[in-house]
Amino acid sequence: MINWFKKKLYGLNELNKLEMLILDNIRNKLSPEVTPLWDKQIRAINKVQRLPHGVESDFYVIDLKTGKPVFDDTLRFPNRTEELLLATTTLKFESNKLDVDVFCVNGRLFCIIYKGSALYWIELIESIDEFSSHLEIQTKLHENLLLNKK
Repeated sequence: MINWFKKKLYGLNELNKLEMLILDNIRNKLSPEVTPLWDKQIRAINKVQRLPHGVESDFYVIDLKTGKPVFDDTLRFPNRTEELLLATTTLKFESNKLDVDVFCVNGRLFCIIYKGSALYWIELIESIDEFSSHLEIQTKLHENLLLNKK
């Protein structure tokens, strides 16, 4: 029962609706040259590690034979800065607000860091059809993924 509840609320090893909403919003701001890599990286994610209370989501590609993280170098962005603050997103619903930072590490999408708990927002997004007209999302890109930085 607990595992069913966790899967329903958090989406074990798959991106949940809140994460997808944030990542899709960022995708809409990216240059067309980078979106194919962005899409491939997101499709490759097969493990999502969420910290307690919904404060952070980390994304991995796990080799199913070895159970170890791997990443295809051909999918890395040209900007391979060790730790890159890609974007900040703000979600607003009624009097509630959530600020989010999205990071890339060494040329790949790595994590979403929530400034506060995302649990309320995960539940809200599950019922988004009912509230979508009242949900406001703003995203600001901080870095260009096409810049060749190491």
